[in-house]
Amino acid sequence: LTIALISNTGGGNTTVNNTGALTTTGAVTTTANGNISLTARGTETLGAVVTAGGSGTVGLAATGVASDILVNATVSSTSGAITANAGRNVTLNAGNITTTGNVNLTGVGTVSEAGAGLISGALLTTSSVGGTTLNNANTVTSYNGTNITSGNISLINTANPLTITGISEAGGGSATVNNTGAIAITGTISAAGGGAVNLTASGGTGSITESGAGLINTTGTLTTNSVTGETLNGANTVGTFNATNATSGNVALTNTANPLTITGISNTGGGSDTVTNTGAIAITGTISAAGGGAVN
Repeated sequence: LTIALISNTGGGNTTVNNTGALTTTGAVTTTANGNISLTARGTETLGAVVTAGGSGTVGLAATGVASDILVNATVSSTSGAITANAGRNVTLNAGNITTTGNVNLTGVGTVSEAGAGLISGALLTTSSVGGTTLNNANTVTSYNGTNITSGNISLINTANPLTITGISEAGGGSATVNNTGAIAITGTISAAGGGAVNLTASGGTGSITESGAGLINTTGTLTTNSVTGETLNGANTVGTFNATNATSGNVALTNTANPLTITGISNTGGGSDTVTNTGAIAITGTISAAGGGAVN
C-alpha cells in the first residue's frame, strides 16, 4: 500500500492497518491532539513527513520477522509520544523523530541511526536484540536502553543533564554514552559478560553522578570522562576502573569487587581522588591529582 496523502483537519485520529508492506510518499498529518497509527504486515517505509498536532501520538508498527521500519522523513508530534515497533530493524535514515514527549523504539533486530536522522524528546526508551547505535546529534533528556543476544548500546546526546534511568546490555557488548552536559544515573547500568561501560560528560557542566538506585555493574571496565567531577557512590560492582576529570571537581567511586583493578585516574581539576572498595584494590596504572589534590 502506498499512501500519497492523508490530511486530517477534523481533530480526529488517523489509522491505517495494511496486510502487506506500507510506503508513504506524501504527508500524513493530523491537527491538534489527533493520533496517527500506521501498521504494516511487512516493511514500513516513511518517505514523507508524519506529523501529529498537539498531544497527538504517533504509533508505527511493522509486524513479521523480516519487517523493518525505515524513517526516511521526519516523524513528529508537538508533545505526544512516538513509538516504533519493528519485527526486525528500526532505522533512522534521513528522517528525524521529534517531540517534547517520550520516544519508544523497539527492534527485534537493531535500532540505529544509519543516515542523518536524529531523535529529540523527553524519555527515550530503546529495546533491541542485535544492538542499538544512536550516534547522531540527539537531544533527549532521559534514556533507558535494553539490548540482548549481541551488539552494543551507543548513544551520543546533548542535554543538561541527561538522566540515565537504566541500561541493560545482556549481549556481551559494551554500553557507551557520550553526552554534552551532565550525566545523572538514577538506575542500574549493567553490561553482562564483561562488557565495558563508557561514560563521557563533556562541556562546561560535564559531571557524572549517581543518585537513588543509581549504580554500575560489570565485571569488565568502567571508563569515565568528565569535566566538573564524578560522584559514583552507589552500590557499584565493577571489575576495573579508569577515570579522567578536568577543570574542577573530585573523582569518587564506591565499589565492591575482589579485586578492583584501577588502570588509571587522572584528575587535573584540582580536586581529590577517592576510591572505596569492598575487596582488594590492584593498581596497574597512574593515579594522579593535580594542584595538590588528595588521593584517598
